[in-house]
Amino acid sequence: MRCVKIVLFILCCSVFAYGQRAKEGVPKFVTVTHYHWDLDFDNLNLNDWKRGEQEYFDKVTSKNEFLRSSTYYLHRFSNDSSELLLVQTFNSWEDINNAINRNTELEQEAWPDQTKREAFLKQLASYYQVYHSDEIYLTLPQIKPTNEYATVDHEMLMYIRRSHFSKTGNGLDADFQKLQKLYLENVFNKNEYIKGYYANVHAWGSDKSEFVEAFYVRSYHDLEQMLKTNIALTEKAWPNVAERNQINKAYSAYFTGIHGDYIYVAVPEFSK
Repeated sequence: MRCVKIVLFILCCSVFAYGQRAKEGVPKFVTVTHYHWDLDFDNLNLNDWKRGEQEYFDKVTSKNEFLRSSTYYLHRFSNDSSELLLVQTFNSWEDINNAINRNTELEQEAWPDQTKREAFLKQLASYYQVYHSDEIYLTLPQIKPTNEYATVDHEMLMYIRRSHFSKTGNGLDADFQKLQKLYLENVFNKNEYIKGYYANVHAWGSDKSEFVEAFYVRSYHDLEQMLKTNIALTEKAWPNVAERNQINKAYSAYFTGIHGDYIYVAVPEFSK
């Protein structure tokens, strides 16, 4: 059986409405699996990997009704060039387990011969190191749904910022979500360079303090313009400097002040 894969989103991508196809409402949970290329594998070839994953997608992932969306993301800028992510979203916690069981059923239907099935799955697994990590995130309701998607001819970048809630803050309370909504309505929704925005918090995994935001943008140029436009829109929304500083101070008080920035590119060929 092949495990359900997960991928992560941060301050400027949608890891978390991740996925290449828009659906109504907000995904409840996002699973992120961090894989690593086996760079010692003599036959490591991206095109061969894509052919294998495309076959798995066509026969299994695309038919799994419990999967809301599924997208691979490749490293562009992070602290590990061997990293790739699989991000999948779900409507409920139960659907995560249901999807795993459904994958097993669909694999048996696609490759009824056990020997051939195991050989195919072993070949797919050979591209990765044995080590991988899994995370599950809860998606907040304050989102900007993705309105454009990656294609073979037009890539989509996912910019992620991972922050950490402070011990002295109040965490994910009502006031924090009000501040999130303020920024969403006055800044992110009005920023033409942001093609999608999703915010996620820890549900299961290694770090309970995580707050992950994902922004989808079309290019590095658009990412730079997005950051500049965010500043301009913030100043326009709160032209009074004292008021703007007060809002920023209230929001910043929830976090440690330490964050990490990451950029990934979506693989459109086998995205659901």
